[in-house]
Amino acid sequence: MEKIFKRLDFAISISEQITSHFDKKDIEEVSMFCMCILDRLNFSSEGLKLLLNKFTTNTKVEYSSGIIIRACLLDYLIVLNAMEVYGKNSGHPQKIYLELKKYCLMMLCDSVRNTMTYFDSLENQIPKSTLENMYNSLVAMNEKCFESYKYDGSRPEIKIKASKSPKSLFNTLMTSKDLKGYQSVYEAYLFYSKYDHFGHMSYSLSRIKPLEQLARIDKAIATFSRVLLFTTIILETLYGSDSFLKIKREEIEAFINASEK
Repeated sequence: MEKIFKRLDFAISISEQITSHFDKKDIEEVSMFCMCILDRLNFSSEGLKLLLNKFTTNTKVEYSSGIIIRACLLDYLIVLNAMEVYGKNSGHPQKIYLELKKYCLMMLCDSVRNTMTYFDSLENQIPKSTLENMYNSLVAMNEKCFESYKYDGSRPEIKIKASKSPKSLFNTLMTSKDLKGYQSVYEAYLFYSKYDHFGHMSYSLSRIKPLEQLARIDKAIATFSRVLLFTTIILETLYGSDSFLKIKREEIEAFINASEK
């Protein structure tokens, strides 16, 4: 358990330091992608600390922990796919940025795309003025994801309509020369997905022996430092002259090396 808390504390500390280093109010798509990943890792780690602190006296908290871990593992798959984009274009800084920007914007638009699908289903079901206000509010909160908009209540257009499902993210790892070693992440993601979806498997998996539950949690949380590392590497493609990022990357690498001994 001590090792788990050490990893969580490290993830909380480093993610906070990096996000605090950037101005979140005016950053482009790749930086926004990284800030979202780091924020979610930070918030998840804080929540897991609170839950796992009670594990020895109440193992039922493993269920809620599993739901949080599932989200973290999906984010890890998303980051690994970003690293595939990075690797394919290494040696061409401008191309790396352009391809990463395209990928990051697609992933940032995912929740907006799903919301638009929901809004479309409301047409002729709710007052037109209500739907128009919903469109205006959605664009105002997510301007980077939409084409130029007049805020006139018309249906806005998303910049990137393409998307990648978790299975598609996994398929990228399957065909990647550099990332095949990370395929087990998808298996762990599928395991914890059963916690998030109603069904017989969520019933049976919640009754696994506590020591086995803890071992799985430890293995999942061990991926958090890799998320920090890869996100920092991506940020360095934008801010290569920023010595702060270099220092943080070296700190993360040292932590990973020490943890794996």
